[in-house]
Amino acid sequence: MRLHEVYFGKLTKKEKDLARGMQIDRQEALMTRKFFVSALSVLVLGGGAAIADDKPMEKTQVQKVTTTGGTMKYKDHTVVGTVKEFEAGKKIKVLVGKKTRSFSLSSKSVNTTVDPSVAVGTKVKIVESKDANGMKTLTVDPAS
Repeated sequence: MRLHEVYFGKLTKKEKDLARGMQIDRQEALMTRKFFVSALSVLVLGGGAAIADDKPMEKTQVQKVTTTGGTMKYKDHTVVGTVKEFEAGKKIKVLVGKKTRSFSLSSKSVNTTVDPSVAVGTKVKIVESKDANGMKTLTVDPAS
């Protein structure tokens, strides 16, 4: 004799079908919960990458490309921070964490591009680049 038969007596076909259905519903609920927790984990952990661009940071990336003509070297220096001082066409000072970085916007040897919406207090992303030919560029855009 089974345990449920001791408590409830013999189950009818309808009651057995109902019990099976409840067991399947419980299994589906467990699977749904596991999926939801997994999806939430991905969102929380992966969502940090999208937000990370807004945080103050500074990094340098060097890239070497080898072709038939030889090896070419590219260098990018990226800074994300808050504008503390800005003189259009002259200079910009950006607070990156606890450090202040200064950039000249008037150098004749650097191709400079500044977004018109840049102002004191806005978050910006500044990219200094130098290509294989030695050409330097400085780009100032609002941080996304």
